[in-house]
Amino acid sequence: MDIGVDVGVVKKSTSLFREPSRNSTAISTLHAGARTVLVSRIAVGGWLNVIQSSTGHQGWVLADRLALRYTRHRRPANLVFQREDLGTIDAPVVEISNSSEKTVYVHIDGQPEIAVAPYGQQTASVSSGIYQYNATAADVIPDFGVTDFINGSRYTWRFFITSAGAGHARRKIDPALIAENRQLQAQVDQLTLSQRAAKNRMDADRADLSAKEQQLQRDTDEVDRLRPTLDNTDAAAVDRFNQLVDSANAESAAVEAARTAFNQEVDLYNANLDLLNRLSDRLSQIEKSINGGR
Repeated sequence: MDIGVDVGVVKKSTSLFREPSRNSTAISTLHAGARTVLVSRIAVGGWLNVIQSSTGHQGWVLADRLALRYTRHRRPANLVFQREDLGTIDAPVVEISNSSEKTVYVHIDGQPEIAVAPYGQQTASVSSGIYQYNATAADVIPDFGVTDFINGSRYTWRFFITSAGAGHARRKIDPALIAENRQLQAQVDQLTLSQRAAKNRMDADRADLSAKEQQLQRDTDEVDRLRPTLDNTDAAAVDRFNQLVDSANAESAAVEAARTAFNQEVDLYNANLDLLNRLSDRLSQIEKSINGGR
């Protein structure tokens, strides 16, 4: 049966090692017939990176000890994913929640294994960049994925198991909710980045508008200062004064146009902020539905 992941069945008893070397620490023994899940199809010096299905632990096993079965239909991840822009340049923070009754083991490229207790939470710090990750538990099909961690962001991952073990009721998750969650999260991420860029533009435009308003005030004050002392019989002085008036009027029109454009920017930003809040609220509703109201 194709279970949506690449499987390696142990042909001859061997060990699961922490690194791709016999000299590294042995994590556990893999008996003949035991099932593993491949983290990658690519062998490293004759070793494959796998997850031991019975425990959820990840390690390395000699490739020639496994009979491989590759999936044709990769299963979607059972993950609720949210990102919050913190408005800083600090390293990304990942808050991992386990909405199941089993210990969940999370592996992020280059990071130590993270064990999250049943219905517990762990926090991890990572450098910004694109990472592969996986999460699993004992006797559970692992989740696999790729994500981009951005500085100044908090990521909330909530993993869940779609069906309980023996003796527990099976709870099915509506695939439409999972699909909607992914679609909404993509919209939220894109809109968040767009809002960040819009905020930077607004700050620059606000500073530019302020500078124009201050210059207009100085030029208007100069016109008001010269008007009472203007000699209307001095044609040259009158021309210079009228030029100042025309310049101030042009500045006033430019300032008004800039003010109108800036107000439109603010209105659009606020409208997108309202949309972002609505999308985030819907994501929260979906998360509660998926996780049984927890």
